[in-house]
Amino acid sequence: LQALGYVGGGGGGGGDDDAPAAGTGDSARTQVYYHRNLATNLIKQGELDAAERELLAANEIEPLPKTYGLLGEIRARRGRFAEAAAAIEDGLHTVPKGMDPHAVLWLAEMWLKAGDPSKAEAALERWKDAASPAVAAAVRGRIADDAGRTAEAVRDYETALAADPLIVHVASRLAEIYAAAGEPDRIRPFLEAGLAKEPKTDVYENLLGELDRRRRDLPSALEHFRRAVDVQPENGLYLGNLAVTAAALGRDDEARRAVEWAVRWTPSDPTAWLAIGSALDRLGDADRAAAAFRKARELGASGAAADVGLVMTLARHGKQAEARRELEDALRRHPDDGILNSLRQRLGS
Repeated sequence: LQALGYVGGGGGGGGDDDAPAAGTGDSARTQVYYHRNLATNLIKQGELDAAERELLAANEIEPLPKTYGLLGEIRARRGRFAEAAAAIEDGLHTVPKGMDPHAVLWLAEMWLKAGDPSKAEAALERWKDAASPAVAAAVRGRIADDAGRTAEAVRDYETALAADPLIVHVASRLAEIYAAAGEPDRIRPFLEAGLAKEPKTDVYENLLGELDRRRRDLPSALEHFRRAVDVQPENGLYLGNLAVTAAALGRDDEARRAVEWAVRWTPSDPTAWLAIGSALDRLGDADRAAAAFRKARELGASGAAADVGLVMTLARHGKQAEARRELEDALRRHPDDGILNSLRQRLGS
């Protein structure tokens, strides 16, 4: 479930997926890997229906934990959250010893995304013996968070991460809550503890880079982003963050390489396109920067961030009339946004 942010790099853990099942020969195992490797390539190409068929074929030969995880990922990416939950639960029933230690959290998360918190609660009760105390606390936190009980969620998240700092999804969400409360650095000890346990946790490197960039320690931020990219060289967000930070430090060649690599993979994350747009703007490529911000907006970037980036890019590069048109369009969608209204005064729109 890495695409959903539940695991990052080597931080997810997991069972011995390659331990032979009783009565399974080498030829059968080879066929399983053939179908699963083909499915992995199809996922990268966006051919999710075909990938799901290959995974189901693999499970017909021999059910394995990783196959159930991939089935859950595909179904979740298609918005089929109840079916994703079914895949994870099938894995817990069929190969319980090999499933990822955080599988019960993923199961509950799928029910929350399906809009059925009662089933998330029931899943925790049903699988409480399979969940570690940290995972159980994480699930309780997610249920409280989903219900709007933020203070309770924070307590549960902190309990979970104190016991297991590699519950990446929980750390990411707790980072958002701390940031919204104006205390972004409160997440730092959990991230550092996670990296001490698993140095290749790319999500944590990226979050630490963002924290350092916020406090203007750009050299340290750049090192974190580089390490995140080393683990996940195709991640558009990490590449975009690396590019904009390198550009801010005057490392234009490194920034351009990162941008070109990021664009090559056509990220589906709007936040990646925001970072790419910012990097291209710093590099003086106004047209491509504007296109990146429009792409972020098209993909559903939260709030008015993409509009702000687009308007500022156009204005900085002398395209005042186009900037005013974009600004007026953005204000129709976000009439109360403070930055957009400030830009209206500056641009005389």
